[in-house]
This record gives sequence, structure tokens and C-alpha cells, in this order.
Amino acid sequence: MIAYCRQDLPNEACGLMSGPTGIETGHTLWKLPNEAKQRNRFLLSEDTISEVLEEMKKRGEQLTGIFHSHPTKVAYPSATDIACNPYPGVAYIIISFTDSPPVVRCFTMKDNKLQQLDIVLFRD
Repeated sequence: MIAYCRQDLPNEACGLMSGPTGIETGHTLWKLPNEAKQRNRFLLSEDTISEVLEEMKKRGEQLTGIFHSHPTKVAYPSATDIACNPYPGVAYIIISFTDSPPVVRCFTMKDNKLQQLDIVLFRD
């Protein structure tokens, strides 16, 4: 995820994560183009999201996370991130490139309230 986001610098990069239905973990990384192509905003169209959600369903997976990078800001959701989050129940991962190594943080956002989550890395 970090390598993918680094490739899109100086613009924000974005994508989705999915995992087996009924399990709240991310196993599959969906690297998607930032349709906004901007340094301080990302956009995934409804059509793009619908296509990926359909593919997830075919694989027996569900949406578990949304990720994007902050090339010049900290790993904390912006007001726009909070206001424009269409999936309040999934993990929201932000990769910040303001420090080296990059900082990765994860949140849930529901009813304009943030809760930071722990990130647990594992290998099969």
C-alpha cells in the first residue's frame, strides 16, 4: 500500500481493501486511480466503486477499508475526508509522507466522530 501510494506522489493515491465476507480484515488491496488527480484530494467515482464491489462479491469478499495518502499532511482525516466518507463502518487508512518512514494510521468515522484503530500486520 505504501509503495503504491508513493508511486502517485506528489498526488494523493487511493484504493479499497476487502476481506472474506463476515470477517473484518483486509486481505485484498484494490489499487484504484485517483480520479481527482490532485495533491490534496482523492476521488473514486460511484461507477468505479460499484465495479470493484461487484468483483469483491464474486470473490466472496466484502469491503473492509478505504485507503488514501496525504503527500504533505499528517495521517489524520481532513474535514473533507470526514464529510465525504460514504462507508462509515469500514476502516479508513491514511498514509502520510510528511515523515520518513511514512506514517500509517487507521480510523473509523461515524456520525462525524473519529476512532483510531490499531493496525495489525500478518502473513498467511
